[in-house]
Amino acid sequence: MRGLRPRHRRRRRRLRSHDGRQRPRHPARHEAPAEADGRPGRRRQHRQRRLDPPHVGTPTGSAYVATKHAVLGITRSAALGHAKQGIRVNCVAPTAITGTPMVDNALANFPAVMEPVISAIPMGRPGRADEVGRAIAWLSSDDAAFISGHSLAIDGAQLAM
Repeated sequence: MRGLRPRHRRRRRRLRSHDGRQRPRHPARHEAPAEADGRPGRRRQHRQRRLDPPHVGTPTGSAYVATKHAVLGITRSAALGHAKQGIRVNCVAPTAITGTPMVDNALANFPAVMEPVISAIPMGRPGRADEVGRAIAWLSSDDAAFISGHSLAIDGAQLAM
């Protein structure tokens, strides 16, 4: 590192992990190392979190994720713009919900695609449409009178991972 210019030294330092070992340039392309007890490393857990498109991205669903993030941005902007009038603006961000045409069709016709999505939900099952309806009813009620600009994740604890 002595012969490198200052700009290159900084870059070289960034590629080192906290324990001083060299990190790969693209950690997402590499499998996460197993910890001593055989559990997957941290990066694997992070990839599992990506299965909730409204709050985080997915590697292949850019158009879907863009529209979900647009809803979140519009929700926050509208909440700020109408807060003085006492108008509350919120949105819900459900995970796989049965009783909806998209998920019911995918479960019936593409079970292999839906299996990893459902297995990534810590509660071990997809949500139900009535559960989402009750959450929306609560969010619209006076019990949630001071909540505005919020995206309520209805995800069976996926974001908690």
